[in-house]
Amino acid sequence: LIDNNTYNLLLGAEGRIGNFYLDFGVRSSESKYYEFGRNYVVGGIAQQLISDGTYDIYNPFGNDRAVLDSMIATINRDSIFKLEEVYATASIDLWEMGGGTSGLAFGVEFRDEEYADIYDTLQSSGQIVGSAGNSASGGRSIKAAFAELLMPVWDTVGVSLAARYDDYSDYGNDT
Repeated sequence: LIDNNTYNLLLGAEGRIGNFYLDFGVRSSESKYYEFGRNYVVGGIAQQLISDGTYDIYNPFGNDRAVLDSMIATINRDSIFKLEEVYATASIDLWEMGGGTSGLAFGVEFRDEEYADIYDTLQSSGQIVGSAGNSASGGRSIKAAFAELLMPVWDTVGVSLAARYDDYSDYGNDT
């Protein structure tokens, strides 16, 4: 059984104030994933039952139900990813050039991300045949600022100057 749900809420606005075109908003997004599996073989138990002759590998359909039940497990995985974001961009036309109107755009973003991917202890310890996973979780905050200047020199040639700065709480920053 797999159940995966994603929820996304975006509240934003765009429009003009004076000569500036603005786009800003907030977003909240969450993705939940749940996996539930039955009748997975626990390798160590199965190996022991094969070694001591309790489980007959040459006649798998002839084994007692109690023997089969003693070496299987129910597994699960529970995952979530959350995102909270605030953003704003602005752009403005600057001056006329040979290829059209030059423009400047700039903006900022602030984002918090959180995730968890949790496997049951049998899977994470590698005991389930044909299934494995390592649990992990974490989170980070990101701040960014960017700007771009577009200059259409001719109809077929333009110059673009752009810069972006990102600051990650778990990594550092880059420009």
